[in-house]
Amino acid sequence: MSAGREKNWIQAIQGKPWFVFFRLYGPTEAFFEREWILPNVEKAG
Repeated sequence: MSAGREKNWIQAIQGKPWFVFFRLYGPTEAFFEREWILPNVEKAG
């Protein structure tokens, strides 16, 4: 895990399905113009 990203870690149970939910607060014009793209979720380890 990258240093400084410990708070971004979400525990999941191995072998069980999991889902990612993303909530955007105060989107800017770049979001509405589709210039900003949510980065891919990365598996740590």
